[in-house]
Amino acid sequence: MDIFFQETSGIPLPPEEIRIKECSIKEWLDKSRLKVYIKVDNFQQRPNIDVQILSIDGQEEFAATAIIGVITQEVEFIIHLRGSYQPGTYLLRSVLYYTRQLPINGEPDPELSAFSSKIIDQKDIIFTST
Repeated sequence: MDIFFQETSGIPLPPEEIRIKECSIKEWLDKSRLKVYIKVDNFQQRPNIDVQILSIDGQEEFAATAIIGVITQEVEFIIHLRGSYQPGTYLLRSVLYYTRQLPINGEPDPELSAFSSKIIDQKDIIFTST
């Protein structure tokens, strides 16, 4: 059995008040991975976070991941880069959102699930890869 202890600094906020407090990125030694750190406000309901590594104009995606149902305020992970990634200037985009199941014919149906997402916060960080 796993037991998770949520940080208790601050009052847990409702979904519409949650914000990304910190976001940082570090290049891994092998230049094919990046270490991403994200900290969010203390929450009442577990949020979701999408992370993308994009070209500076936002047109080309070099890496992406989704974290569904974040369980702690601080998240740290390694993201693997796609082959066309070269030294240069890039954009780290972190999007904090919540989803809810939409009813079909008045009732939620797990077999025909439709979901609606509501973006709560977004952070963009420009970084340079060497």
